[in-house]
Amino acid sequence: METGRAALRAANAKLKVKLSKSRSTGLKKKSRAAALKGKTEEQCGYRYEDVASHPLAVLLPYSVHSYGLVQAYSMGLPIVAPSIGLLSSLHAATGIMGHKGPGNVPWRSTPEQPISHWLVSHPGMWHAHPPKPDAPCCTNDPNDACDSHAAAAWLQFADWYVWPHIQYYSTPEELVAIVDKLAQNATLRNTISASQKAYFASEMQRTARHIRAALLRTLNAAGRGTWQVAEA
Repeated sequence: METGRAALRAANAKLKVKLSKSRSTGLKKKSRAAALKGKTEEQCGYRYEDVASHPLAVLLPYSVHSYGLVQAYSMGLPIVAPSIGLLSSLHAATGIMGHKGPGNVPWRSTPEQPISHWLVSHPGMWHAHPPKPDAPCCTNDPNDACDSHAAAAWLQFADWYVWPHIQYYSTPEELVAIVDKLAQNATLRNTISASQKAYFASEMQRTARHIRAALLRTLNAAGRGTWQVAEA
């Protein structure tokens, strides 16, 4: 009997150690997240609460995807972005959109069609093999930006052209007018903010469904039994 009790006490002691380690790990993760948040606020000079309470944001992008933009949109910050006509013209002329995809993947540049960009210290590393003389025009090649139409063929898929409820400007005058309108109309800003938050929430739910479905297909294909999707 005493042996059994000793074994039970030993098992309970091990369980307490595991629970203690689990709680400690959870606290460490929370402390790391808090430290990262504090470091971000220290380096950037603002808090996320400041961003969420700001009336609007004017976007002049350098990449087709930005985590900061995703955060701003999800917090309901009204966004004013350049029209696709304006941005594609700027990019064809200056290479302002230095990154054409996540991971800071650059656009292609050739000696014949150089794209200079202030983010790249050595533009030569952008150079790719020039196209053959009989190659078709690069109008629909997402790696080229020989003119505004070629740039627009890829830029149309950037986040701010896919998401709804974003305001667009094509000239400095339009930008000033839109900013003045939003700054003076709190009701309009709140409506846009609520619409952005609702859209982001629906996209989160849609993404979760896709992930669950993919996991279930993987489990079923691996012969782990028959699984069904459970709605959240």
